[in-house]
Amino acid sequence: MLEHLYFDHLITHIREQFKQVIDKRSEINTTKPLADALLSGLAMYSLKDSSLLQFVERMKERGSNLKSIFKIKEVMSDTTIRKAIDPVEPKQLKAILAQPVQMLADARVLASYEYLEGSR
Repeated sequence: MLEHLYFDHLITHIREQFKQVIDKRSEINTTKPLADALLSGLAMYSLKDSSLLQFVERMKERGSNLKSIFKIKEVMSDTTIRKAIDPVEPKQLKAILAQPVQMLADARVLASYEYLEGSR
C-alpha cells in the first residue's frame, strides 16, 4: 500500500521531475544531464558532505551504491555540477522537493515527527 513512498520510488519520482527542469546552459555545455547534476546535489545534501568537491571525491569510494540509490547515471566534477545547478531557479527545486514531503505527510508517515500539533 505504501510502496510508492519507499525511498527508491521517491528518488525515481524526483529524478523524473528533475528531467522537466528547464536547462539554461548553452548547447555546448549540456553534455551531462541536468537531472544528474541536481541528483548529485540532493545526494550531497543527504549524505552531509561538507563541500561539493568532497562529495565528488567520495563518489569514487561510494561507487555504484550511490549511483543505484540516487539514480545518478553520470558522475561529474564539482565544477560541472556547479555550472549546471547555478542557473536553476530555486523555486523550481523547492516545488519538486516539496512533492515527496507532501506525499509522506498525506500518508501520515511524518505524523510521529510532529512535535507541536500540526507542526513538523
